[in-house]
Amino acid sequence: MQKSAIIDPSDLNPYGENILIGPLGSILSPARTLELMTVIPQLPALIESIPRHLRLHWVMFIRNLYLPPGQATPLAATVDVMIREGYSHRNPADARTWAQLSGYSTLKGLKAAPASAAVLGGDSGTGKTETFKQIFGLYPQVIKHQSYPGIIGHHLQVVHLSVNVPAGGRSPDLARALGTQWDLATQGNRFSRFVDLKKPNGQQMLDEWSLVARAESLGILHLDEIQNLFHIPTLEERRRKKAPEQPGPMLRISDDNALKWLLTFINSGIPTVTSGTYDGIGALTKRLSTMERVSTMGYYSLERFNSIDPKSYFRRIFFKQLLKLQFVKDRIEDSDELARVVIDRTAGIQRLIIALWIAAHRVAFDRAAASRCKVDNLLLQDFKTAADTYLKLLQPCVKALLSNTPDARSRYEDLVPRDDDFWALFWNKVGTI
Repeated sequence: MQKSAIIDPSDLNPYGENILIGPLGSILSPARTLELMTVIPQLPALIESIPRHLRLHWVMFIRNLYLPPGQATPLAATVDVMIREGYSHRNPADARTWAQLSGYSTLKGLKAAPASAAVLGGDSGTGKTETFKQIFGLYPQVIKHQSYPGIIGHHLQVVHLSVNVPAGGRSPDLARALGTQWDLATQGNRFSRFVDLKKPNGQQMLDEWSLVARAESLGILHLDEIQNLFHIPTLEERRRKKAPEQPGPMLRISDDNALKWLLTFINSGIPTVTSGTYDGIGALTKRLSTMERVSTMGYYSLERFNSIDPKSYFRRIFFKQLLKLQFVKDRIEDSDELARVVIDRTAGIQRLIIALWIAAHRVAFDRAAASRCKVDNLLLQDFKTAADTYLKLLQPCVKALLSNTPDARSRYEDLVPRDDDFWALFWNKVGTI
């Protein structure tokens, strides 16, 4: 009889003893990662017995739905490797780590942490920001060490930090955004003076922030809306394009110091992930040296849903779960016709699908009120009406996405708006009765 292989317990922990890694917890399996990242709103029992004006509030919880897309689990595994492997090069129990932080790089055997970066691209509304939110939710953001090698007193370890690149992409604004998020995470005011600087020097501010990030053991930095580092041509500039095959105006760097800082920061050894629309990712791609450094750990993409095939991810996972979230007595059944209406009126954008689903409930509730509550159901027509009313302003964008032609897409600077003025107005409109 063949003897079973004996696993050395040390093989289950590739990183050994490291106080920066230990508090992160065990390395999760893909199945466990998927389970922890999934967020499914719960329906109350006997939904039909709840008055409609109260049901409307329950309907709004559909916005919390998050079903990890195909690229989410591999991306989560990559982020986990980046954080842990990055910390393995910065073990505070190793004197060489302190020599590296102090800038003394000639110590024998000292090896700098390699550049570690990844990119996530996708159309606006496909769930890039939410995906990183769920991934980072697997870890504590800040860990307080009561004792720490080389330091008297406690030490704060910032595991992850997410920052939106400000519109305009100017280095002082980016530094302020980084400082603000850092102070919020640590509940401090280390960078509060950034806000009041009358003559800000963006490069100096970014360099100062980087020094603090290294000293405070930042595990990974996430820069969202990376396209804001570039000047995207205006709608008028895009419309000047005479033929679909003619390349559009080149995207220009908004502030060269900001991009240079990003590349320097990545080279410092602190893992960095960036996310943004295909415009921004395309701008990075046009600069090969930049793209090579910002994607050393891979490029990931969140695609729109484009198939109603029963075996597709949309029908098999996302749509199947969405059909369970109906706040009416008589539920609409799964059908190719319903799936096609949803895709055709949202271009397969998750944010729009959720918005359409909620708006269709509002239409159904209004229809029930008009009939003096003789009906309590969802109809196919409710989704069409919702798209033609509540989502009317977005339908030209949807058609441009569905056409999948550069000429049609180029007519819109941002095909699906972020949660700003439009979405504030939209949710206010569908969320009141």
